[in-house]
Amino acid sequence: CSLGYINSALYNIAAAGTGSFNDVKVGNNDYLGAHSGAYPATTGYDMGSGLGTPITSTLVTQLGPQPQAPALTASTPPTPAAVKSPYSYTFAATGHPAPTFSVASGSLPPGLTLNATTGVLAGTPTSTGTSTFTVAAGNGVGAPAVTPTISLTINQATFTNPTNAQASVDTTQPFTWATIPEAQGYIVVVGTTLYGADLANSGVLPPAAASFSVGALPAGPTLYATLLSEVNGGWSSFQSITFTAAPGLATFTNPLNGQTNVDPTAPFTWATIPQAQGYILVAGTTPYGSNL
Repeated sequence: CSLGYINSALYNIAAAGTGSFNDVKVGNNDYLGAHSGAYPATTGYDMGSGLGTPITSTLVTQLGPQPQAPALTASTPPTPAAVKSPYSYTFAATGHPAPTFSVASGSLPPGLTLNATTGVLAGTPTSTGTSTFTVAAGNGVGAPAVTPTISLTINQATFTNPTNAQASVDTTQPFTWATIPEAQGYIVVVGTTLYGADLANSGVLPPAAASFSVGALPAGPTLYATLLSEVNGGWSSFQSITFTAAPGLATFTNPLNGQTNVDPTAPFTWATIPQAQGYILVAGTTPYGSNL
């Protein structure tokens, strides 16, 4: 009998001289002598003995995937990210054996970690700032593949008026904040307790919004304002501050200061303030006059 043709991978392994076979070089397959030794064993492959007897420990490694140095295929995490908002990015690399990942230089933003096996950079950033670092993928074959320097900025939308612990805030002026590019919207709430909304609630504001008028607020007690930012569809990124409000002024809404041709038959109206205990309205031909 003969072995006939066999898998081409085995031919290639034998031709490379990797020592994966014990080559049978003598004899033939004419066991009964009926064919005059038609298929003699020779050096290398022959119809009599094929490639020889396999050396299993060597052949198994030759038949498996060959060692391959790592090469990065995903290495540009998005930036910026937001404080308190979950973040995730997956570094990827080819190579055999499968590469593992590590921080090659610099440091990750506080709150983020890199999974050595999966290449997932994930976590919840805890503070603002910019971190620079590089990530390496290595598997012991050749040099590790290293990313270019990565700068990952962590942002947070913060109040610019009022500021934390500010006293005697003129709450007739709009509350303002520094926006962040990744925000999809904002909410401002003001209350008498931390995160409370019993005094003012803006509802969802567009990402371009940077101010909100809360109106006059009670003077004296500590009040709380919270600015929430929508990032990646969630509202976990926020800033809360405390402040006290200055005594407010009730202001006319009709007529307005300097207005002409006022309809005297229409009621005079004004924006009230919560600390008011009463109001007096006078009209005259001189400042503060009441002759009319």
